[in-house]
Amino acid sequence: ERVGSNLGTLIELNFVDAILGGTVEVPVVDPNSVDALGTTVLKIPAGTQHGTQFKLREKGMPIVNSRQRGD
Repeated sequence: ERVGSNLGTLIELNFVDAILGGTVEVPVVDPNSVDALGTTVLKIPAGTQHGTQFKLREKGMPIVNSRQRGD
């Protein structure tokens, strides 16, 4: 989902990763990739609750006329 230059996605975790913690690969925009898509690893802390939102800074869409990117 795109909101301005920020992107959002829903990632489903299994119960064990939410309780004990773990990692998950998240799709991101990668301007250095041939198809402009890539992944990054997000560390999930132990005890993560249902509905928790995480922010990956500057992993979203490029901001026009700027070197910055959305989240």
